[in-house]
Amino acid sequence: MNNTGFLTCSTPRLPALLLLLASPGVARAQEVVTQTTTTTTTVTRREYIWKDDPIHYRQGRLRLRLGAFLPFRPDVRMATNNTHLAGGGSLDLFRANVRRQPFTVEFYTDATDRSETGNRLTNVGGGLALRFYTAPPTAENRGYFGLGGGAYRVRYATPGSGFDSRIKAGGKAFFGVDAPGGMFVEFNYTALEKERGYDTGGAMLQVGFRL
Repeated sequence: MNNTGFLTCSTPRLPALLLLLASPGVARAQEVVTQTTTTTTTVTRREYIWKDDPIHYRQGRLRLRLGAFLPFRPDVRMATNNTHLAGGGSLDLFRANVRRQPFTVEFYTDATDRSETGNRLTNVGGGLALRFYTAPPTAENRGYFGLGGGAYRVRYATPGSGFDSRIKAGGKAFFGVDAPGGMFVEFNYTALEKERGYDTGGAMLQVGFRL
């Protein structure tokens, strides 16, 4: 305090006072930068997990297949002229992070049909399947295998027997390879309950595309 009764502040104390007043603003700015950085990192990581690898998962979850079906039982093959038209599709209901749990849960449908000289075999069914991958998403060609099961409408007609249909339980085991760009090749064996004592199951070889 000087002789006039007023307080005085020495020059060295002025920068310290200004720094003290500015500290809340600096701290707030640092907090905003930290929050922004954290948010950006979180969004980037989340987008990566859901988009997965651009080679194998830029397509959607729908798979379409077309190929041939060969009945297991020789007399059924002979009655229906061996090779049948086969088609199907699947939709991924759940797809785990392929880097940690490489599998998907899918709903699938399969259909086969062939008629020859009064004999006809038609199998149409669907169910749920698990598909497991054998290679990481960075692999150029990515193998997989799986199991599925569900219900099938089976129609097997011979001359004089009529053409009725019944619901049968069935399942399949399959394996295949996903190629870059969306193409894939798949082989499966379908087992069905017998229809009037006939085994109408068999093997399929199909080529498909991931949409």
